Amino acid sequence: MKNYRDPLSRFDYVDKTHYRKELSQLFHGGWHLVAFVFELPSEGDFQVVQLGKESIILINEGGHMSAFLNVCRHRGHPLLEGNGNQEYITCPYHQWRSRTP
Repeated sequence: MKNYRDPLSRFDYVDKTHYRKELSQLFHGGWHLVAFVFELPSEGDFQVVQLGKESIILINEGGHMSAFLNVCRHRGHPLLEGNGNQEYITCPYHQWRSRTP
């Protein structure tokens, strides 16, 4: 495996070992800025972000920010896309719903 200071070759963009190392060293085990509080000003405002392999829902829950995996606990189906405002998060497969704050 190459040192990260070395220039990337075209093969590095599709190399699975390189990808796993990037996930491990860049996305796991640390904090990441993915949004600012002012981007979700109202209760129920949400934004879906991709962090490594994970899709995350950021949501304003009555003035404080929360983050959740963007998957149904049961089936693994994505729950939301993009950004917006939701009173409820509804699983598109099961139709169960949860109040967002």
